[in-house]
Amino acid sequence: MPRLPRIKQDNGIFHVIMRSISDVNLFKTSDDKVEYLKIIKETQYLFKFKIYSYCLMSNHCHFIIDSCGADISKIMHRINFKYARYFNVKYNRHGHLFQDRFKSKLVSDEKYLYSLSLYIHRNPMDIKNYSKSPEKYRFSSLSVFLGIKADEFEILDDLFILSLLSDSLKKSREKYLEALLITSELKNKNIDMKQDKSLYMSGKVYINRNYSPISIINFVCNKFKVNKHLIFSKNVREFVHIRALIVTMLRSLCDINIKSICSLLGNICASNVSRLSSVGVDLLMNNSIYSNLIDEYVTLNLKAI
Repeated sequence: MPRLPRIKQDNGIFHVIMRSISDVNLFKTSDDKVEYLKIIKETQYLFKFKIYSYCLMSNHCHFIIDSCGADISKIMHRINFKYARYFNVKYNRHGHLFQDRFKSKLVSDEKYLYSLSLYIHRNPMDIKNYSKSPEKYRFSSLSVFLGIKADEFEILDDLFILSLLSDSLKKSREKYLEALLITSELKNKNIDMKQDKSLYMSGKVYINRNYSPISIINFVCNKFKVNKHLIFSKNVREFVHIRALIVTMLRSLCDINIKSICSLLGNICASNVSRLSSVGVDLLMNNSIYSNLIDEYVTLNLKAI
């Protein structure tokens, strides 16, 4: 029976759930959870999405993800593909790790968003050692919400949900904790609350993902003073970083697939596009010269409009 197409929305907020297949834990150790969150951080540099809440358990995990205009399927495919490859190599196994596709549900009003965040943060209470202190669980965003510690993995935007409660951060945290304590049966209730599909969520960021590939190529080449004709040559290794940045920006900001990028850059192979993309993400993460490149391009084009 064919799978139904996934419901998507360009500027959607999603409740995303991943589960492992029945006979394997998704995360065997704390190091596995750390690796998964590292991959998420890398992927944020590529697709510029936001995470509003999360919790990683042994065999499943929950996220509230604001796609900010990106394709949620592309985001999750990269994260899960890279983690499955890491996991299979580490544990010398083959085959599927995740249970079918990831599950995602659109979140379209603040009440649902708030209740969902509480639900996610209550997950660690199923673990004996955290039944009365879920805020101590390392692989949940709750401790950041309550101001107990900083965002260790640097992937979270906690203020978006907290801002729904009060203009005062201190009061917001107090109200959030109070709600968490009094909703002890929340996770056993139907979380699908009535949603107002017309509601506008203020403060959200939307990034256009349909920029012209040629515009991006010209931008990068002009910025770093490179003859763009050299970018299309397979034999010029001197500009591999420039090609990597272009590939990364094309994947982030253009509605084109890997095959189209291969053709655009002189019929390079898909594995080369993947490799260049990894190099580009690493440059954005670790080199201050390039770290704001995507934001700079987006801002420049907003001004042009």
